[in-house]
Amino acid sequence: MITAAQALARTEELHALLAGYDGRPDTTHVSFVVAQPNSGWSWSYGAVEAPYFIASITKLYTTAVVMQLVRDGLVELEAPIDRYLPEDTVSGLNVSDGQDRSSQITVRHLLAHTSGIADYFEQRRDDGSTTLGRALNADAGWSPRQAVDIAKHQMRPRFAPGQPGKAFYSDTNYQLLGAIIESVSGETYEVALDRRILTPLDMRSSYLFSPEALDRYESVSPLLYDAQPIRIPHVMASVQADGGIVSTAAESMRFLRAFMNGELFPASLLADMQRDWRRIFFPLQYGTT
Repeated sequence: MITAAQALARTEELHALLAGYDGRPDTTHVSFVVAQPNSGWSWSYGAVEAPYFIASITKLYTTAVVMQLVRDGLVELEAPIDRYLPEDTVSGLNVSDGQDRSSQITVRHLLAHTSGIADYFEQRRDDGSTTLGRALNADAGWSPRQAVDIAKHQMRPRFAPGQPGKAFYSDTNYQLLGAIIESVSGETYEVALDRRILTPLDMRSSYLFSPEALDRYESVSPLLYDAQPIRIPHVMASVQADGGIVSTAAESMRFLRAFMNGELFPASLLADMQRDWRRIFFPLQYGTT
């Protein structure tokens, strides 16, 4: 346990740090929750019940649903993804050295970003543009199939699936995991997310920002690009399983506790996910390798 004096010093330091970010022109409303379970210490800053786009933290929720499917015997981490997805979706995902290696891609490869598949969102297309850049210029949505087709036909893979020592952060991996969830569960990703994660954890302010939620865009904390406000509801309704959840700081902490404490899936699967780590880009590393 930390002493009262240590807790006070820690909270004063954190408050000063976050107040500095809160006052910057390139941030909107800052809300923050931190907890140290082994000491019982916790602290929060700002409007922790205010909804915001959690962006790629969505990938943890997608991972949790996949791990529940693993627990239920519906998905195997080492299985090739063509066991769960149609051949026309899988073929062409990773063509390396003139050979289509897509049938070698496993569920684990997608989770760990070791599939080598191109990133439909930030990677440059053959014409030099990016989906992100296009989205910033004009708010236009896409379907999961369109995202996969961009990666397959307008970009090149980074390496062969499972190449030792290699990892590449690709949002396409999680679009495909969303498709696997739908294929295996017989539910939409949104329904599976709500039934398996949000409702059991009583996360009433959290939801998937889908095309049906476009009218809720203004109720979410605004997005900035550098210091410029951007309005991209159709884009945010398209990222879905790789970045489309709206939540709050308080409910995000509730989810993280459940994720780490074995409430959502067996602790043995969490240990498996943390067995090894691959560097993606500073400061990110990914497990499940």
